[in-house]
Amino acid sequence: MTEHGIKMKTIFSDRLYTNYVPSDAEMKEIREAILEPRKELEALDEKLEQMYIAIQDLSRTREELYNDIEAHTALLTPVRQLPHDILRAMFVQCLPVGHDAVMSVREAPLLLTHICSLWREIALTTPKLWSSVHIPIPSPHNDPVTTRNLDKPRIEGLRQWLARSGACPLSISVASPSSSMITAEIVAPILETLISVSDRWSDMKFIICTSACPVLAQLSPDSVPMLKSVVLEVRHDSWGSPQIGSAYAWGAANFKFLNAPRLQNLTLFDVDPQSLYFIQCPQITELRIDFEDWRGFNLSTADVLRTMQRCPHLTTCRVQISDFGTLGDDIRDRIELPFLTSLSVMEGMHAKGKELFKRLHVPSLRHIAYQRQMTPPSPPTPTVHLPPDDTVALLSLLASTTSDIESLLLSSGSFTFDSIMECLRLTPHLKRLSFDVKDDQTWTKSSWIYAPYYPPPDDMPQLVLGDSLLHSLTAGDICPLLTFFECGTSYFSDAAILAFIRSRTESASQDKAQLEHFSASFTREQAIDVRSEVGSNRMRDLALELYYSPPFPLARIRSYTPWDGLRNNTRRRFSPVHDYSSFPPTSSYYDSLWSRSA
Repeated sequence: MTEHGIKMKTIFSDRLYTNYVPSDAEMKEIREAILEPRKELEALDEKLEQMYIAIQDLSRTREELYNDIEAHTALLTPVRQLPHDILRAMFVQCLPVGHDAVMSVREAPLLLTHICSLWREIALTTPKLWSSVHIPIPSPHNDPVTTRNLDKPRIEGLRQWLARSGACPLSISVASPSSSMITAEIVAPILETLISVSDRWSDMKFIICTSACPVLAQLSPDSVPMLKSVVLEVRHDSWGSPQIGSAYAWGAANFKFLNAPRLQNLTLFDVDPQSLYFIQCPQITELRIDFEDWRGFNLSTADVLRTMQRCPHLTTCRVQISDFGTLGDDIRDRIELPFLTSLSVMEGMHAKGKELFKRLHVPSLRHIAYQRQMTPPSPPTPTVHLPPDDTVALLSLLASTTSDIESLLLSSGSFTFDSIMECLRLTPHLKRLSFDVKDDQTWTKSSWIYAPYYPPPDDMPQLVLGDSLLHSLTAGDICPLLTFFECGTSYFSDAAILAFIRSRTESASQDKAQLEHFSASFTREQAIDVRSEVGSNRMRDLALELYYSPPFPLARIRSYTPWDGLRNNTRRRFSPVHDYSSFPPTSSYYDSLWSRSA
């Protein structure tokens, strides 16, 4: 018999773990040698089994005792002592920021109803939790089963959701895909359910197809007495030509509700400019009118001037003007906009933007974004024919305004180098200078200000976004207060960037500000490690973003989710193929293509 912890000792020990072949007699001896150890092994196994059963009994007893202690301890948690009003306030803070609440158990408020019965009761009786809702409309072309199965339950769920909101003002967003299969029968039940509580609408963000326009056109100003903000985008069934026989093919509905008595913020995207004729809202402070395709619309300079006259309290205005129109006697020679601080204009080739700018008196203006639509050569060549400097409408505004412009966003394709320099000389208080980036990052579809890509010509110094620009800014005589510089695709050399950053970070004084941000994108590889050359001391106060050789984004395939149509949607379910989620956000030319492909 062996002792515990000691190996068996036999005459065959030196043969173990070898290829030795025992004889018949030796095999008999081996069998006799392992009889006692085998009995001992069986006895040890029996003891282990008994110990295992005892451990299981102890573990079970411990688990029951632990659960009893934890259950009693849970009664002592501070959250149980909180009054229901405090819990309601905490629940409201759980609502998503930046978009309306989605109808999903993964986010509040529905998530809060799946914690415990008490929380569910409190959540269901807190109207503020249900005062916003986002409703995406899946395309039946891509997912007919989902669309058909969701219709009735979702309408009923929407009615319950709205009923829980009590008398609270509502923030509502609806997102419809651009598909000819989105018929009035699909959209109408959702819109009619929402219209039943239109007297409580406060903020509406509707992305709808043309078939839904007649439903919204039924609303009157009296139907929306609390409406303060409108974002309306019409997605058309086909670009370039309206649907035959459709009175609402281009969204040319008389949206009377846009004359809501409390309306302050109005954003129209691809809505027929005729809708502006019905707007008589002097209280509007923010106005944005954008188009993705100008072929079906004709917003004239005269239309914009008339609208501005009717909105004297504007603080933010952003328009795309495609034509000049007819200036009648009803348009004043001088339009006073004393509160306007931000003006963004995309000027078409026939818009005559000078006629707009020369009539504006904007003493509080601080931010200007400007792009003139140009017709690129076909096929593209390195030579881009730009207008003479005296035709750049923006110069007339900068030369006449008495306001201190602090921010400029320009399209490099709309200017010559000399006209850019003239703009900078006319804005001595400039703090932020941007080229070819989005004017409004919150508007996901807008293709606002991006420059078409052309191969760099041999005459590099004449490029607007070439080294000559940085050399002019390096001395500090132009734009001495500049702290923020950004641009999309540029042709700066790393050496010019390094010299500019060094000159703008060496010393700051009352007359010269220190650079705080520099960002640019390139279609080339890195030549100099600018970050290392600048040095760690200067980098502490400088945000430097340089993007080299960015990939070209391809279309990504995704499926329907409750978050569809929301801005900055981070919950989209994309196919892993063609995922360029790390692409730099500063290049709006690729950004615009990204938003359309997604």
